[in-house]
Amino acid sequence: NVSGRVYVIDPRGRVRTTFGGRGEGPGEFTFLGSVALLPPDSVLATDRARRRAFVTTMDGEVGRSFPVPLAPPFSMMPDRVGSGRVLYAFDGWSEDFRDRSPGWRWMVEPLVVSDLAGEAVDTVGRLPFTRRLWRDGRPVSVPLPALGAQDTYEGGFAWALSDAPEVRWYDAAGALRQVTRWEPRRVEVTADVWSEYEAAMLSGLKSSREMAGQDARMRQILADEKELSPDVLPLFSWLYAGADGSVWLADFQMPFARTAGFTVLKADGMPLGTVAFPDGFTVLDISPPWVLGVWRDELDIESIALFRYEVPVSYSE
Repeated sequence: NVSGRVYVIDPRGRVRTTFGGRGEGPGEFTFLGSVALLPPDSVLATDRARRRAFVTTMDGEVGRSFPVPLAPPFSMMPDRVGSGRVLYAFDGWSEDFRDRSPGWRWMVEPLVVSDLAGEAVDTVGRLPFTRRLWRDGRPVSVPLPALGAQDTYEGGFAWALSDAPEVRWYDAAGALRQVTRWEPRRVEVTADVWSEYEAAMLSGLKSSREMAGQDARMRQILADEKELSPDVLPLFSWLYAGADGSVWLADFQMPFARTAGFTVLKADGMPLGTVAFPDGFTVLDISPPWVLGVWRDELDIESIALFRYEVPVSYSE
């Protein structure tokens, strides 16, 4: 986002080309948002600050651009949901903040489908994405929160809440197609789990410029949060949806963690297995049979890594 650079990676994990850069000129981005491939050979990239989407070649030559519908500059997350269509997920904070009554409630995220000219806008649904507690007219910071998670597949999108063992599959029009359910293993928030959370928060906040040298304030924030701690951890952090109906659920992570393992489920909820990655590896995308991500080594140097996985024969049927 800061550099405005887009990297095109080939199937072997090698950088094929880069383009973009910070600015307002042709092929540049003031604040680079999401990037998506448009088969066979185009790229869709969004500029959050200018509220525009750009369709480019793989070398970064801009073919056309169009305004992003209804998008606050900080919240558009385009994903492709079918031939010539893009799904935008917007946060609903501006609307949800109008209701300041006390208590718990889910804040919703509007989903809008547009064509690649920025037209034919159609709202396909409003789904919850985070659960908040309101006190004195303001949202309160809540530890270990349950969140909504989404991913797109060719022809639609999948949605789940991290406190419920259920993934719902929708088509591009927002109609429910199928539901995947499984038997979860719930983890109680014990004293040891809370201590792990505190240690992760303190370590992460100390690296923040705004919180540097404010240990007492950080500990007071954690003490205030403890009374709102949930009884159990969320079931997962985020999800990836496979075109075959399989679901990759990222293990729940403590704040500022960089590596996640995954539980992989079949469309009927039966487990395919678990996947673990090396320390420092962050998954960016899963496109069977490949997993693309960023690997940060012990010297904190980043590189692009590509892993290939195989489904055991006993689970392939």
